[in-house]
Amino acid sequence: MRRREWVALLGGATAAWSFAARAQPEASRKKIGILTSAGSPQNSVFLAFTKKLRELGYVEGRTITTEFRSAHGDISRLNDLASELVGIPVDVIVTDGGVSVASVAKRATSTIPIVMATAGSDPGSSGLVQSLARPGGNVTGFTLLSAALSTKRLELLREILPKMNSLGVLWSPADSPLLFAATEQAANALGVAIDPVEAPNRQDIPLALDKLVRSGVSSMIVLPNAVFWNERKVIVELVAAHSLPTIYPEREYVDAGGLVSYGPSVSEIFRRAAVYVDRILKGSKPADLPVQEPTTFEMIINQKTARSLGLALPVSVLSRADEVIE
Repeated sequence: MRRREWVALLGGATAAWSFAARAQPEASRKKIGILTSAGSPQNSVFLAFTKKLRELGYVEGRTITTEFRSAHGDISRLNDLASELVGIPVDVIVTDGGVSVASVAKRATSTIPIVMATAGSDPGSSGLVQSLARPGGNVTGFTLLSAALSTKRLELLREILPKMNSLGVLWSPADSPLLFAATEQAANALGVAIDPVEAPNRQDIPLALDKLVRSGVSSMIVLPNAVFWNERKVIVELVAAHSLPTIYPEREYVDAGGLVSYGPSVSEIFRRAAVYVDRILKGSKPADLPVQEPTTFEMIINQKTARSLGLALPVSVLSRADEVIE
């Protein structure tokens, strides 16, 4: 066979293979459902998740289909959205939004595997899993250990504000009460009075923050919550308008202009969640995959915001920061 004929044959075979791959029937693709109380899939954490899936060999529209269902800050919609994913049906559900969203998914199905990407507290105390080491059912995933971090966050804020005597707490009752209880306990240990305000949905946030400002608190903490994370720019802008020093659970708030954050990298946790999805699609059972805790934590400081608040941050704080945004 002459070289020209061989190249033509090879080119035709390659084109046929490429067409076959693109034309892979939808029924043969694995379906990944994402259930979240946040907003658009075009943000850093979901992009980290899809990027990791690509690194693991999955191609959207060819080998997998992603079904994104967002409550857009309205948690009352979550039950219907979970039912939609179960009705498709998807092969695995990834939840974002703490234990509350994972619980909605679990109520919707006892057979479809569920991977919690951001469980804000101990999922064992909420009945989602039998134990972290042996989940036992159709739920596994990752915990942010938010309750355990409350003390560290308040100690850091006290170091920045030595005269801090009152603390506003922005939280959502949809999340585990353990989050708030741990914050209250940490504040009591430091001799700091707290003034909690609840914001179950996105439209409640401005009113909640206005209430805190009128109460005269000297500082604030925002507890982990997917709705808050999605509305972080609004929260940071409202806080800045009232010059209220605030500590946040994730770095994205500081990227948006917040003062300081301390906690695990949510993007990294979503990358690890993609690995669990891969293992489940290849045959692993959630019951046998331990719920994992964060492995790395980061402190991010926005020095520009500190200057706008008239704060001279201690060298002891700046030297421990993983990143200082100038």
